[in-house]
Amino acid sequence: MTEQSELLKKFAKNAPATDAAIGALEASTGLSLPPDYRLFLAEANGGEGFVGESYLMLWRVEDLESINVEYEVAKYLTNVLLIGSSGGGEAYGFDVGRVPWSVIRVPFIVMEANAQEEIAPTLSDFLELLYTSDELCP
Repeated sequence: MTEQSELLKKFAKNAPATDAAIGALEASTGLSLPPDYRLFLAEANGGEGFVGESYLMLWRVEDLESINVEYEVAKYLTNVLLIGSSGGGEAYGFDVGRVPWSVIRVPFIVMEANAQEEIAPTLSDFLELLYTSDELCP
């Protein structure tokens, strides 16, 4: 597996998330974020750029709850927390109904359960997939 620093060398990281911001999201949603996502947030509170040939936007932890409300995620999808996008027509998130949470992809325009696709078992695996495959490129 490629080191995360190599995977994210063309990804403009935001400053790290604070423990308070992570805790506030977990308290307000009743969710416990996966360990590898917490590690990512400790290094970068979201950001955007290329991971391999794929463009990736990951949203700040402080914005996740409001973005999920604005996109009406709970109305269209079950057990999903969106965390970012391709910068185009696809959203990325976690299937919080699975243990451990897997990373999913769903089109913004057809945000419904049957359009949701599991693409990686963890955030780390997702980043590796983006880096090594042009299959996810928009």
